[in-house]
Amino acid sequence: MARQQDTNSGGWEPRVGTIAMLLATGYLASCSGGGPTTGGVDGNERPIADAGPGRGVSVNELLSLDGSTSRDPDGGKLTYSWTIASKPAGSNATLSGHETAWPTIVPDVLGSYSIELVVNDGDDDSTPDTTIVVADHGANHRVGPGRTYETPSAVAAIAKDGDIITIDATEYIDDVAVWRANGLVLHGIGGRAHIVGRGASAQGKALWVVQGANTRIENIEFSGATVKDQNGAGIRGEGAGLTLRGCSFHDNENGVLVANNAASNVVVENCHFEHNGFGDGQTHNMYVNRVKSLTVLYSTFERAKIGHQLKSRAERTLVLYSRLLDTDDGNASYSIDLPNGGIGIVIGNQIHQGPNAPNDNMIAFAGEGAVYSTNELYLVHNTMVNDKPSGTFVRVWPGATVRLINNLLVGPGAVSYGAGSSTGDVRTTTPAFVDRSGYDFRSTANTPGRDSADDPGLGAGFDLEPKFELDKVAGLRPRPSVGRLDAGAFEFVQ
Repeated sequence: MARQQDTNSGGWEPRVGTIAMLLATGYLASCSGGGPTTGGVDGNERPIADAGPGRGVSVNELLSLDGSTSRDPDGGKLTYSWTIASKPAGSNATLSGHETAWPTIVPDVLGSYSIELVVNDGDDDSTPDTTIVVADHGANHRVGPGRTYETPSAVAAIAKDGDIITIDATEYIDDVAVWRANGLVLHGIGGRAHIVGRGASAQGKALWVVQGANTRIENIEFSGATVKDQNGAGIRGEGAGLTLRGCSFHDNENGVLVANNAASNVVVENCHFEHNGFGDGQTHNMYVNRVKSLTVLYSTFERAKIGHQLKSRAERTLVLYSRLLDTDDGNASYSIDLPNGGIGIVIGNQIHQGPNAPNDNMIAFAGEGAVYSTNELYLVHNTMVNDKPSGTFVRVWPGATVRLINNLLVGPGAVSYGAGSSTGDVRTTTPAFVDRSGYDFRSTANTPGRDSADDPGLGAGFDLEPKFELDKVAGLRPRPSVGRLDAGAFEFVQ
């Protein structure tokens, strides 16, 4: 089934900047579960509304909502009031039975419908609770509580090539799966579906083992992956071609582990990796073995446990407009490790090494041997902050070279160790960021390197000029162009 693009909220094809916007508006956040219990009038405890988990449906499909798990701490009888808070442009959808626990809606336009529930116990209204209904293009299978397939593993057993599978936003405890079909799209809907590991694993490897080719996984959270050999991953990628969009990986032994496959192209877009690693230095936030290419776009890597934030043995690795942060209480090793060289393109990133990092080098290139015909690293317009008392911003081993261009380098230590060159880089210990302690590395009027950048030109056939910047507050946005660019990952505009 061919996928089309939907320009409404909740559509299938997030474009550059769209996912960041959805995160900012809360679309990708889990919305159900009920508001907090708070005191009402005359000692009455306010009731708690629960609008239920987000759901996915086809356009013109009748959907019944469920607020029956709403409750009153005092045991009173509840009344219900449902409203449509927002819906796609052009929609005339309404709620039927909006004063019951089980209203219905028929979405009539592609996109996202935000629906609020308030319950009343006779004295007080609850805090509103929101659920998201997403009208999609018609999935082959829908997974979730009360559906024909209640767990992802049930669909994995019968999935066919090209299937689109939507997974409702709720927790799936120890529901591990092996995905063998090719061309699958696995899409968390109504919020992030959450695969929670508490000891189970697929094939002793991961929560999900992806063996099919050209698999796309979107808007799903993975946590708690553990296996006997202490190398468990949220996702173990084994097929040729894997795309991850809007996913989260935290507190696994490996966030993502990709096996050797010389034909594979791996894409990671707007994903979040945090606190992955067993703690032995051999497991990482993300570890990609020998593949054709790895492309990381506007993603965040934080606080890997002893291991690296990002390790890639790919023939070509691109890391663009991302945040790799150790923070003051982190103990990640390398921020980026490309141990076999190849072509490395690293543009517009914010890279931080904390004071407890076990390695002095922030970026390592070809440390286990430069094995490819071309072994060149290009570090361009990055903001790199070293909070150790010493260290090296980039170390390059024999057989490889590095070009540093227009980076803003903050803190002590050597710029580079090994063969290479530095052009337009700016060193400082007083960066005057918006909020350095809060890891907001946006520039201010006093940040060094304003209007100082050289034209970076091309590197390995790649245009090295930065096109975007990842703002901690606003998300991904086009980088302004006013005269000469500033050094580093951000452009200051008066």
